[in-house]
Amino acid sequence: MSPVSRNRKKKSNGKKKRYIPKLISDAVKTRHYFQCAWCGEHLTDRHHIEEFSDGGLHTENNLILLCPNCHRDTHNGNISKQELIKRKSTHLKNDRVSGGIRLSSEQLKIRVQNTLFIDTPNMIVCKDETILGARLENNNLLLSVKLFDLAGNLIFWMSDNRYWCNSDFEIQSGKDKLEIIDKISKKFIKLETTGDIIDLNGRFYYNGSDLNIPLSNMHNCMIEKCTVGIKFN
Repeated sequence: MSPVSRNRKKKSNGKKKRYIPKLISDAVKTRHYFQCAWCGEHLTDRHHIEEFSDGGLHTENNLILLCPNCHRDTHNGNISKQELIKRKSTHLKNDRVSGGIRLSSEQLKIRVQNTLFIDTPNMIVCKDETILGARLENNNLLLSVKLFDLAGNLIFWMSDNRYWCNSDFEIQSGKDKLEIIDKISKKFIKLETTGDIIDLNGRFYYNGSDLNIPLSNMHNCMIEKCTVGIKFN
């Protein structure tokens, strides 16, 4: 073998291959029930949580199954690496269902306790984690909410109306209301339209703290067009 050929061989051996071994690929598909881990779509591709271009490996732990739309959203920064890591371990079969409220107004007004949030996408945030958020898309309410138990465990997670959970929840939705009910504890989140305002009732916990206590002490507050409404540290 000539010196040139040897050099070429060294370069090709040192370069990472994009091919994902079939055994690993099949394991990832099986773990996610051959459906997108984020939205439940059955047309899927494998995504490196730690990007391949940044040194991410072809391992079961570093791969997740995503549909083309969610794959694109991930690369565009709409779905974070931290969210994918959490989702990878909480995915249950057929646990994503769509539903929601349709509004005639192009302005989003949500009343939580005594506070009115107007066009505020992240209404309640705890340590940079959005506990309650919402936005309008073609006059449809897209709700994002995370529910924790008193021990601090994430038991329900909804992102833009698509949800999954580790507990026994029931979702009831219509054009003017949405209810998220924990069948075990009977706790719930309820949204219902009153004119052009959505009233939201329920309890929120984070790291064992009841967030409703400080929220109830806010009287006749209005937060308008803020990226973050209320932030707890």
